[in-house]
Amino acid sequence: MYQWDRALYTEKLLSQKALDQIFTPYKNSYGYGWQINQTPEGKVISHSGENPGIRALIFRNVDHDLCIIVLSNFQHTNVFKIAQNLQHIVFGQCVANIHKKPMEIVVDPKIYDQYVGQYKAQKGDFNFIITKEKNRLFIDIVGYEKYALYPESTEKFFLKYEDGTITFVKDAKGITTGLIIHQLEGHDIVTEKVK
Repeated sequence: MYQWDRALYTEKLLSQKALDQIFTPYKNSYGYGWQINQTPEGKVISHSGENPGIRALIFRNVDHDLCIIVLSNFQHTNVFKIAQNLQHIVFGQCVANIHKKPMEIVVDPKIYDQYVGQYKAQKGDFNFIITKEKNRLFIDIVGYEKYALYPESTEKFFLKYEDGTITFVKDAKGITTGLIIHQLEGHDIVTEKVK
């Protein structure tokens, strides 16, 4: 993977025109197969992948010629957190309390009823279904996977084994109108409640 990273700085694999295309964001900071984010430490181009039992990430800070590769035999490894913490170490920054694990609070499960429904991303083709099962809230990323949500507050939730948090959005009358998925790599997915 490191040799692949090195080759992506040259035209050994693709022309410069093709490289410019794949590293240009088209949908929600997503290029042709790459997540592209501008961070305080520089431009980060990354791609992750997983299958049952494994998870991987290539994390390339192209402004500083930094490549971090995370490979894990545990599917729920927080590969973005590991990569970001390693990047902080490289730049001499403190990693203590970075992405502090949220604390689950106790809330009345009746609150969950207002969140149950279908949500559609404002950009891209992502659809989400929120369900309530046995007094627990779940998010089903249609076509992908279903995850339990854990309350950090009455509107904000986190996933125990995945990156990011979810905030439910309400209008002035207190009616749920959407949700926002805040991903660790800095990319937010804004949705509207459609049903």
